[in-house]
Amino acid sequence: MPRTILVIDDEENIRDFLSHSFQVKGYEVYTSESGERGLEIVRSGGIDLVILDIRLPDMSGMEVLKKIMAHNPEALVIMITAYGEIKNAVEAMKLGAYDYIPKPFEFAEIEMTVAKALKVVELENEIDLLKRQGEWFKYEDMVGKSESMKEVFKIIDRMAKTPDSTVLITGESGTGKELVAKAIHRKSDRRDKPFIVINCTALPENLLESELFGHEKGAFTDAKETKKGLFEIADGGTMLLDEIVDMDVRLQSKILRVLEERSFRRVGGMRDIKVDVRMIAATNRNLEEAIKTGKFREDLYFRLKVLPTHLPPLRERKEDIIPLAESFITEYNRKFGKKVTGLTPEAKRALLNYYWPGNIRELKNLIERIFILENCTEIDVGNLPTEILMPKASAYGIDMPPEGSFKEAKAKVVDKFEENYLRELLTVNKGNVSRSAVQAKMKRSNLQRLLRKHSIKSSGFKPSV
Repeated sequence: MPRTILVIDDEENIRDFLSHSFQVKGYEVYTSESGERGLEIVRSGGIDLVILDIRLPDMSGMEVLKKIMAHNPEALVIMITAYGEIKNAVEAMKLGAYDYIPKPFEFAEIEMTVAKALKVVELENEIDLLKRQGEWFKYEDMVGKSESMKEVFKIIDRMAKTPDSTVLITGESGTGKELVAKAIHRKSDRRDKPFIVINCTALPENLLESELFGHEKGAFTDAKETKKGLFEIADGGTMLLDEIVDMDVRLQSKILRVLEERSFRRVGGMRDIKVDVRMIAATNRNLEEAIKTGKFREDLYFRLKVLPTHLPPLRERKEDIIPLAESFITEYNRKFGKKVTGLTPEAKRALLNYYWPGNIRELKNLIERIFILENCTEIDVGNLPTEILMPKASAYGIDMPPEGSFKEAKAKVVDKFEENYLRELLTVNKGNVSRSAVQAKMKRSNLQRLLRKHSIKSSGFKPSV
């Protein structure tokens, strides 16, 4: 993503000169002949650096600088000054300008100053990222500090050292199965060969067979020419068969043959083609149940299950929710050119209380949606959608398995419901007990009694000053 520069100068020749010169160097350049228009561009966001003339027709450059700094104290501004205005330039730096360039100037001089300024910001961002990462662990494209994910990372390292063994990855939708497969490939000796993903749900049986194995010319009506299959293309590399349980049983037998004999035939072909492909299969379904119903071959299951690993759902590793959210904030700050500092304590609490049926994918989509639709420097509960603040019944523990007698199990469910409901109620109302009681349609005294029962203090939900 190219860096963006805004040039605010009333001299057309300087605007044109700097615009053209920086564009040639790969920068994205905006220009303005007035301070007011320049401020509008700054406020619209996405500007990395401003080159500002100290003399403008509608207001002074110093005034523009003050307004830029009021809008964003971290803004990078380089002042252009005329001879004899050095005193003003020094004052500008006291107000927050990064540097100044006196007229007349050579492009090389101003280019060097711009590059230096942007490099400083880049280093500061890296330091900030390292500080953030001090609180969470990054492994390949995955983030997690929970014990369950640390174990997954160790398993990936071990799997990568055996680049021929088949791998079976299980876990709910959105838990990161494809990321695990990519990590296994990247850390193995096959890293320089293709990594190919095929979704077994996306294609009907006849098309999937042709995609996987290819076909000979004339094998069927639309086979106008011979086509290589993905197994041939992936030779030497890794193939991920995603949602393999949805593959037709007839095709499953052909996959089994590839695993056992390292060879296959194209559709309509007469000769065997040898391939060296590591097979990774992934599914969010219960393969044992699929075997019982005849939807999945038992022999293929055992052939795939040489190196199994299971990815736990996000609700079972809550200590990863905030680190993941912060990593997505870092990612989207970079992508959208924003400076969202993080999550408020109330927003963190709401994310931790949510059930996350869509797992990591749902969390990532939520953060992206906030970046696109909201205009905030810190994500608060007001930026979160209703379904996060008031989750479905499953989040209250109602789907917990029964233990002990019916009466005991019911009491546990009710207790869990009450505790989570109260926490979410206070989160939405920012610790205001009276407002919470009105929303819950109950007496304030009854609400306070429930809070005491569950040792919940409303003060912990009030915004920090």
